[in-house]
Amino acid sequence: MDFWAKTNPRETIQQHTDKLLENIYILKKMNYIKDYKWELLEYAAIYHDMGKMNEKFQLKVSPDGRNVEDNKNNPHSEQEIPHAYLSSAMVPLDYLMDKFDNIEIKILINAIIFHHDRNFDFNEKNSEDRNYIQKELDDIKKKTTKFNYKTIWNDKFEFPYEHYSSSGISRDSLKKFKDKAAYYYRTHILTKGLLHKADYAASAGEMIEYQADFLENSMEIYKNQVLKIKEWNNLQKFMISNRSHNVIAVAQTGYGKTEAGLLWIGDTKGFFTLPIKVAINDIYTRITKTIVTEKKEERVGLAHSDSMDEYIKHSYSDKEKELIEFEGLERYYSRTRLMSLPLTLSTLDQLFLFVFAYRGYELKLAVLSYSKIVIDEIQMYSAELIAYLIIGLGMINNLGGKFAILTATFPPLIEDLLKKECVDYIRSEDYINCEETRHSIKVIEDNINAEIILKKVLTFNKILVICNTIRTAQELYDCIKSCIEEEEQSLEINLLHSGFIKKDRRKKEEHILKSGKRTEINKKEIWIGTQVLEASLDIDFDFLITELSDINGFFQRLGRVYRKRPIEENIDYNCYLYTGKKMYDIRGVGSVIDPDIFKKSREKLLKIDGRLNEKKKLEIINDTYTYTNLKNTRYIKDIEDNIEYIKSNFENFLKESEAKKQFRNILSYNIIPLNIYEKNKDKIKKLIETIKNHKKSLYERTEARTELNDFTLSINASRYRKNFSVEYLAITKYEMVLIYDCEYNYEKGFSQKLPSDEVKEEESKFF
Repeated sequence: MDFWAKTNPRETIQQHTDKLLENIYILKKMNYIKDYKWELLEYAAIYHDMGKMNEKFQLKVSPDGRNVEDNKNNPHSEQEIPHAYLSSAMVPLDYLMDKFDNIEIKILINAIIFHHDRNFDFNEKNSEDRNYIQKELDDIKKKTTKFNYKTIWNDKFEFPYEHYSSSGISRDSLKKFKDKAAYYYRTHILTKGLLHKADYAASAGEMIEYQADFLENSMEIYKNQVLKIKEWNNLQKFMISNRSHNVIAVAQTGYGKTEAGLLWIGDTKGFFTLPIKVAINDIYTRITKTIVTEKKEERVGLAHSDSMDEYIKHSYSDKEKELIEFEGLERYYSRTRLMSLPLTLSTLDQLFLFVFAYRGYELKLAVLSYSKIVIDEIQMYSAELIAYLIIGLGMINNLGGKFAILTATFPPLIEDLLKKECVDYIRSEDYINCEETRHSIKVIEDNINAEIILKKVLTFNKILVICNTIRTAQELYDCIKSCIEEEEQSLEINLLHSGFIKKDRRKKEEHILKSGKRTEINKKEIWIGTQVLEASLDIDFDFLITELSDINGFFQRLGRVYRKRPIEENIDYNCYLYTGKKMYDIRGVGSVIDPDIFKKSREKLLKIDGRLNEKKKLEIINDTYTYTNLKNTRYIKDIEDNIEYIKSNFENFLKESEAKKQFRNILSYNIIPLNIYEKNKDKIKKLIETIKNHKKSLYERTEARTELNDFTLSINASRYRKNFSVEYLAITKYEMVLIYDCEYNYEKGFSQKLPSDEVKEEESKFF
């Protein structure tokens, strides 16, 4: 007799369980995980769905789709017992007592019970609840004689109350076992996490992991045929030599940190993280075009909120412009979400969400426990994200995973925080060229202004201007553009910040990447932007004019000019840094910029005039960003408060969606500017109709969603004004987009329609 597990695709319990066991065998054979009792996972897989034999579930998924008729007098008639609870009662405890100790069995039982996040109003101490469960189990027991799956059966069919914990297994609950606490916690994470992973992979018809056996050879080919060099540099050799260790390495911009990270990962499972999506997309393109050029759909993934959009963009043939079969594209996206690919490029929130210990967090942590994680540009993260990163790296390290921090500047306080979490690592020498100087800085105690920008463009061709707020950037743009038009100059000026709709921002990002490649070195251009230009963008401008945010941010901005070339002897300065006459003259200080760090940065940088080599930059960072120097600042307090908050969290309390909101620490609104909506109203409505229409193919609905997203931008809740919301467009039952009355155009992007008394408050809320 067949017992059904799923309806789409239709699959029996036996078929589904066979797929899980096959995936577990694949993972076990890869030998990523050592010192683990694989039988725990195998038994969890065998029994996890057995409870689906209950009558209510079988009627629900039966081929003829019959409804379940319940006895209305039964207090539980409207509540189906989650199958996982019933499954746990079928585990042959007496038999397993000879194989595992009591805590291992408790881990097994709870992995089965909580392999789905289901609400079940069940009190194990309530006799009525216990009787109801037992009745269901007695009914299932009668059917097992017709079940053909060859395994060990439990004749008792009783719910394992002595091994059940309503809140699941947690770190705190295991601490009492002292010397064995770490072993039990790792066993719990692997058993429950890998059960989730095997279950999801089987349901998606995917492999649990793809073999990581190509990167070392691919890098060697890349070295010989693309870079055309005889050997790797010292940083890259260091990373190869220390593949089995946690590593921290500091190297100047242009030293090959991306290649170093890939060489350190080698032929094992790895993740490469960066703060900004455009930088991740750029590296993904580089890797798939020049390093991993074959079978990318089984080797390299892209994990951020717009991954599918990027996959669709990359799925066109450069020559034929034909889209690959969408089913293959969907499977590629599925592999990425399942964390099944050998190499994944990711934003931090896609990996480190597990620190909130939300329900089901064990999957991500289990995968990272046998992976290598490269953290690039760590200095760009906020205090909150630094806290999550410190806690996360400590947890990954304790479970067997490895990390490498590769960065151009490394605040020493992060080392202090890692040591507090008892994380071991190897610190390399600093890889810098002491003989080469790329930057010469003039510090100006004033506000940034348009006049100096226009003067500099007479001498230098490509000028990069970075402001702390969108408002300042837009004002400079208006002023410069007005001057250019009055003087009838032939000069290109562009603006880039986070307040553009997606399709406009994508065009501008592609434009600045092209401008910054130095293919048209004689073309005069001015690019004005905000913090988004600090990212690891491979651009190289001639002159930087910037406001001060902090030392880290400033040095990051410096990396966008004279990126890989020394400054010429005849150039006095290639950077003007504006600090304001007074501390709060610079917009953003006190809101988005920590005032204590700004003050210390300002004091340190006011002493500089002229050439600044890489060694001196690192000395300034090392002197400024120490724990001792910053211990009384809001920045350190925010880091320590968030670390303490994470440590005090109750496990299995939050839903994953709630954890995502907390991780990003923002409530944002997805909006379409009113003028964009009015211009594209018919198209937008048709796109929403297509998304809602389940008769349309998945490809058509996905492409429609991608097109709809192109008209949107995200604004922080602090910027949202309810009275400017013109219309709410429902996309799904839980998702909508707002039509928002604001100023918007391709040149300048988003700006709020505000009364004059609100302008001052508004200007510091948005980078």
